[in-house]
Amino acid sequence: MTQENTTATDDNGTGVVWHKGKALRKGYTTGSCATAAAKVAALMVLRQEVIQQVSIVTPSGVALSLNVEEPLICGQTATAAIRKDGGDDIDATHGMLIFARVVINDSGIITLDGGEGVGRVTKVGVGLPIGDAAINKTPRQTIEAAVREAIGPNRGADVTIFAPEGEERAKKNL
Repeated sequence: MTQENTTATDDNGTGVVWHKGKALRKGYTTGSCATAAAKVAALMVLRQEVIQQVSIVTPSGVALSLNVEEPLICGQTATAAIRKDGGDDIDATHGMLIFARVVINDSGIITLDGGEGVGRVTKVGVGLPIGDAAINKTPRQTIEAAVREAIGPNRGADVTIFAPEGEERAKKNL
């Protein structure tokens, strides 16, 4: 039996993948970071207390427990960040802080937008309207579901995902 495509779990839930006899540490996506940041920011607003760690389950069913960085609460608004870990397959976002700002309201509706460092859709064909934040369908769904879980069925929230280093890193990646 080869270890070509097997996966094992390590201490933080991200796991390892065996490729050509070598164990490669798995990381997690920018979407997972945004989901975790939005969830913990929503929870912090509701509890009015700083939370240091948050757990989510990724769309592929992997449970992640992630450390929260730069938590801030101000009334009905909270901001939190999760540091992106690309594992052994790093990309331009590896090590970058992915932030979410959540403002709780009574509308019953969750809105999602991108702020600093998050691109905008410029062409037809990616399944999002031109001008919208370049946050793909699956991360949009997981962010909204995590916030809904945190705030319950009746409250609303305005969620903004931002990455202050995003624009500078994108320039280096082109």
